Amino acid sequence: MGLCSPILTNVVLGDIPPQDAGAGSGVVNAVIQFGTAAGITIVGVIFFSLTGSEVAGADRAEGFGDATSVTLWYNVAVLTLVALLSPLLPASKTPQAAPAAPAAETPAESSAPATKDRLLLDTA
Repeated sequence: MGLCSPILTNVVLGDIPPQDAGAGSGVVNAVIQFGTAAGITIVGVIFFSLTGSEVAGADRAEGFGDATSVTLWYNVAVLTLVALLSPLLPASKTPQAAPAAPAAETPAESSAPATKDRLLLDTA
């Protein structure tokens, strides 16, 4: 979530007019919260459906291990699918600012700080 949320928020809010930014941000955060809750629910259903409630003792511990393994592989499969589909997301339409060219310094400006530092060292 930490890797995906900022990028998805930027993609979604990039096309919203500034006057609607508050409403758009609220909708994005609500969808993120709902998606998180739904994801936890789905993973929980998978895990607890695989553990089985009728098994007891040492077999139950092995069942938890197997259920954990299957559930983690489910997470890996979903994350891989999302990574493969992420290039299909629309690009942001906001123009990127070009880096500003550094201002040309005159020789007097570039040597002024060095002279000032030299004077401070001489007086110390």
